[in-house]
Amino acid sequence: MKKMKSNKHFFNFNSIRIKVLGSYLLLLGLVITVGVLSYWNASNTIIKNYKNSTKQSLDLLREHIEYGFDSVKTTAVEYLMNPDLNQYLSGGYESDNVRQSKFYNSMKTEILTKASANHFISNIYFFSDTVNPLSTNRKLPLGMYSSYKNSEQGKTVLESSNTYQWVKGTSVIDESLKINKESYAIRLVKAFKEMDAFLAIDIKTDAILNIINKVDVGEKGYLSFISSDGMELHKDGDWETLIIDTNFYNMAREGEILEGEFKEVSFLENDYIFLYEMVGDTNTMVCTLIPNSELVSQATSIKYVAMSAMLVASVLVVLIGGSIYHRISGSMKYMITNMRLIAGGQINTRFQRKHKDEFMELSGHLNSMMDGIHNLLLEVKSVSNQVLTMSVKVSKSSEIFAESSNQISCAMNDIEEGLSSQATDSISCMNKLDDLASQIGLVDDGTRKMQDIAGKTKESIHESLSQMEDLREKATKTNHITQTVIESIKELHIQSSAIGQIIKTINEIADETTLLSLNASIEAARAGDAGRGFLVVAEEIKKLAAQSIAATDEVRVIVDKINKKTISAVTSAELAGETITSQEQAVRNAKGAFDELTLEVENLMITIHNIFDQVNRMQNRKQESLTDMENISAVIEEIVSSATSVGEKTLSQSETANGLYNTSEEMVRQANKLMKTLEQFEIEEKKI
Repeated sequence: MKKMKSNKHFFNFNSIRIKVLGSYLLLLGLVITVGVLSYWNASNTIIKNYKNSTKQSLDLLREHIEYGFDSVKTTAVEYLMNPDLNQYLSGGYESDNVRQSKFYNSMKTEILTKASANHFISNIYFFSDTVNPLSTNRKLPLGMYSSYKNSEQGKTVLESSNTYQWVKGTSVIDESLKINKESYAIRLVKAFKEMDAFLAIDIKTDAILNIINKVDVGEKGYLSFISSDGMELHKDGDWETLIIDTNFYNMAREGEILEGEFKEVSFLENDYIFLYEMVGDTNTMVCTLIPNSELVSQATSIKYVAMSAMLVASVLVVLIGGSIYHRISGSMKYMITNMRLIAGGQINTRFQRKHKDEFMELSGHLNSMMDGIHNLLLEVKSVSNQVLTMSVKVSKSSEIFAESSNQISCAMNDIEEGLSSQATDSISCMNKLDDLASQIGLVDDGTRKMQDIAGKTKESIHESLSQMEDLREKATKTNHITQTVIESIKELHIQSSAIGQIIKTINEIADETTLLSLNASIEAARAGDAGRGFLVVAEEIKKLAAQSIAATDEVRVIVDKINKKTISAVTSAELAGETITSQEQAVRNAKGAFDELTLEVENLMITIHNIFDQVNRMQNRKQESLTDMENISAVIEEIVSSATSVGEKTLSQSETANGLYNTSEEMVRQANKLMKTLEQFEIEEKKI
């Protein structure tokens, strides 16, 4: 159990020993970190420099090849612009065989000299269907132009007749001359303008290899020249398809990997760094694959040196730190043991150290401190005895004082309750007076409203009387008008009767006229022709008499209808007159009723005025009662406030007394506890 406790104490992360040990371990970690960072930095620098060197070498390689291709292109331009050659290929010398043969021999000598002088050029070809082809190699057969033009390679060249084509794949030229396609690196082909002829120049494979082999990419590295149609020439001179089938090559061709950019790739189950450069506008490429192991091997020596330095530094840190840690740990363990003895009560324990270091100085100060504590405990023990005696006396006095304070507090509570009850009753009475005042106010408002209503009723009655008087006058006028209408209708009836007499007279005249016309007709008949004119007149008079009788009959019918209507109108007018007379009497009766109602309303207003005066007197008395109750309530509140203040002070005094008693009891307990604590220490009084 002690061993487990010791281990727990040993691994306390707040202890100085652990912090010192941690500091040395941190120092050791820093040494290792510095070594690792140094190696990492140097390794990255070496790898970066190696990459830059490789990129520069590849740039130089590309520039060298591009320079060679430019020289070949310059040679091609010279021949394409040569007027004699253009004339020969177009058949301009066919009429002069001697000149044609002479030009053929001189041009062949020239191209052989050009091919041998330029270390990039392997062979030069000029071919057309009209003349013998020119070649630094074997003699080309006739019809070579047509054969090449119809091939896939020839079609491509003709489609891009304004540009130079750099091709490598099998062609008609290789088949015709039985040329091994590995004997040249790439071929430049260009069609002549305005004639059916081709120019072809082969680039030496050795020229490309001499340039490639100047760059060292390690034993496992790859450095290749790749034509536009996918033919690979490696640094060992082999034409072998390795790179063109990879994804990273296709990405480079499609521009997804930038030119001159390092790209980490997987190739033949190993990790490589891929880098490529395009050779001018030839669509050819030089690329390299550098194995990662080659890059890492450049920093291997630095790794070993850094590891050795870290190992030596770690051993020194462990030895020096362990020695210092052991000495500090022993001193701290000794002091902790003595401090535990002192904490256990052995105050006479002292610290002794042999080494003259900070721990020895600390031991001296601790011994001085323990001497002071020893003397202090002696004084505390003496004072504690006196405090215990005085605490007992204070406890008894505070107990008596607390009992008296509690009794006073109870009495004040009773007084306060009585005053509070009285104050509550006063407030209740005041509230009831307020309710009564509110009711009186409501009665006052109701009385005022009744007075207003009575006044408005009186005004309405006066207006009604005025209207009734107007109605009576209008009824009287209507009655007079009705009588006048009746008289007029009766007069109309009399006039209608007179019209009947007139009609009767007209009928009599018409009858006489009819008789006269009859007599005239008889007399005219007697007179013969002489009386024929009278006969016509008599007939007309007879007709007029008949029409007069008919008209008078119609008038009589109309007059009869008028008489009937007149009689009916007279009857209705007489009834209307009687009704208006009755209405006039009803208006007089209503006016009398309104006069009586006016008297009653005036009496009601007098009664309401008396009630209003009584309510005003009640309002004044109510206000005086409220003022008196407010004064009484204010006095009671002051008394209650004073009683409450006295009660609070009494309660505070009682609480203080109880607190004093509790404090004195606690003081006694603490004094006893202090005495028991002091008894745990082995205190030896100094002898005088």
